[in-house]
Amino acid sequence: MIRKKIRLPRIGAEEIMNDLGNIDDGIEFVDLTKSDYENQRNYAMMIERCDEIEKKLMYLYNINSNFDNVISNYHQNIFKYKSVTDVTNDIEIDQKKRNKYRSCYFDEIENEVMEDDKKLRELTNLINEMNDHLFETKEKLSIFIKVSQLVSINNDLMNILELYITYLRQGPK
Repeated sequence: MIRKKIRLPRIGAEEIMNDLGNIDDGIEFVDLTKSDYENQRNYAMMIERCDEIEKKLMYLYNINSNFDNVISNYHQNIFKYKSVTDVTNDIEIDQKKRNKYRSCYFDEIENEVMEDDKKLRELTNLINEMNDHLFETKEKLSIFIKVSQLVSINNDLMNILELYITYLRQGPK
């Protein structure tokens, strides 16, 4: 194994490291500045953003445990990647199609995920409200049915009582 030190300028370091990481022959990187707090701080915000996006994507995916069934009910197909290379290639193609630089591309994707997450949470809240209203309506219907049964019984009793009063007024025959 050969060891080389590479010093990279801050501008473009992310792209250079990504391109080097994509080389198939294999390169191992050793971070010589891992104890340097200043260096760690530069990427902390990006890592935090990535973690937040991952949480939102997992929420979007896990929101419906029957996701495959829902998709098939609407006659849609889900494309599932077979390898990380396929995902990376599609991301690069999409990035070129959008003509965005890496950091701008991430910002755009992050915004799309945030918008989708916001829409999904709003729809989820609406569904929950509808379920609450449906439950209230079912309760009201059940009360209405019981009241109508009581009124019906009460009407029958009133009819019987009127017949009895009429019988008593007419006297026995």
